[in-house]
Amino acid sequence: MKKLLSVLLAAIMAAALVSPVFGLFPAIGSAQAEAEASSGRDPGEIVTIIVKLEDSPVLARTSLDDTRSSALTAELRDKQRSVMGEIEEKLLGRAQIDLKYQYTLLFNGFSFRGEYRLISEIKKLKGVKNCYESWSYELPEDVEPDGEPSRLSTSVGWINADDMWALGYTGQGQTIAVIDTGIRKEHNNFAAAPTEPHFSSSALQTILDQNELCAEGLYNGTLTGSALYYSAKIPYTFNYVTGTTDVSHDTGGSDHGTHVSGIAAGNSASLQGVAPEAQVLMFRIDVYDNGLFL
Repeated sequence: MKKLLSVLLAAIMAAALVSPVFGLFPAIGSAQAEAEASSGRDPGEIVTIIVKLEDSPVLARTSLDDTRSSALTAELRDKQRSVMGEIEEKLLGRAQIDLKYQYTLLFNGFSFRGEYRLISEIKKLKGVKNCYESWSYELPEDVEPDGEPSRLSTSVGWINADDMWALGYTGQGQTIAVIDTGIRKEHNNFAAAPTEPHFSSSALQTILDQNELCAEGLYNGTLTGSALYYSAKIPYTFNYVTGTTDVSHDTGGSDHGTHVSGIAAGNSASLQGVAPEAQVLMFRIDVYDNGLFL
């Protein structure tokens, strides 16, 4: 009975997590809109604003290895620039927006720095599906331990991951993107290569050739698949703060990324993560005293 309750609890938690994921940005935008309506914010406060457009992103219409992906990316970027131009013309007195990123693969939109008042006005523009502030989240304060040790050697059993391994679900052929403070690439938990890895250096190069990634715009020079690739276990490494492939913890202020990656997909003789045969894609960000910087 205890095992059954554990399985049911895991299923309920998974459903709760998965439900908002497929509509991640709209869900976040809706929650934020309600909070913002009663926040009494300063209209002139400079914030990071995310604009979501109505057209579906590239991966909702084709795959990365489809030759059409490049044309679709260009099409979405053109429409994004059109909306940016409208913002500049109608809302900024022809001043240029402080553009941060353009998104096309999983999300169709862009982000920029601007006055808080713009959010409600941008929502009224043709072709805009949603617009909201990109919030910052502070790290939680230290919490007193409850006396129950949380160790990777035992915690995977709490969510019945070991039962899934017995059924053959080990993460083989899957990839896990970790957006965190970097990773210790040489750590023993990431030394073993998956039996059938999905991403290789050449596969990354194909993606770069057929798409425009944010990392390419940040990188000083021509970004290649071989530069991004570290190993069969960690095939993608990029630092979105420095615009380099250095994903170490040297300037990150925390080794949290290694900790999370180990839980997700670590694989050594003594310790295994939830999906030990999965690959890890490391998207390095930074941590400061007042929270996360994306």
